[in-house]
Amino acid sequence: MATMKMAFIARASVCSRAITKAQKRGSSFYYEHCALLFTIFGMAAFFLSAVGLYGVMSFSVNQRTHEFGIRMALGADATCILRMVMTQGAWQVLVGLALGICTAMILLSLTGSTALKAFLFKVNALDPFIYCAVAVALSIVGATSCFIPARRATRLNPTIALRAE
Repeated sequence: MATMKMAFIARASVCSRAITKAQKRGSSFYYEHCALLFTIFGMAAFFLSAVGLYGVMSFSVNQRTHEFGIRMALGADATCILRMVMTQGAWQVLVGLALGICTAMILLSLTGSTALKAFLFKVNALDPFIYCAVAVALSIVGATSCFIPARRATRLNPTIALRAE
């Protein structure tokens, strides 16, 4: 009788260990999928920010075609126009980064970032390196998406730009 109880207890502990392992595998599966979803949504947000900044800069350059034509007719060279458009884009990127980083840090410090800590592995939610890396990456994307309309503005023919309305 005692041996039957011991055998039953041994089987129960083996089963409970197997269930615990399965639960751990399931939870890591859950976290892996959550991490994958965060990565996909992060990349989509990154792409949308690049497309949005490009669209705003392209629209701005198209609206200022007449102004660029006048400036070039009065003697402004291509580097002056390029610098002017890139400066405008840099201000937009800097203001967006400053507002975004401040808002994120305030929200994460107010909420205690407890919900976010479940998804972060060995990373602090307020890690300055992460914020700097994201700021640098978004700055590079912003500079690239500003450069294309700025380059197009430098290739304007002043006569054609002055005739266009």
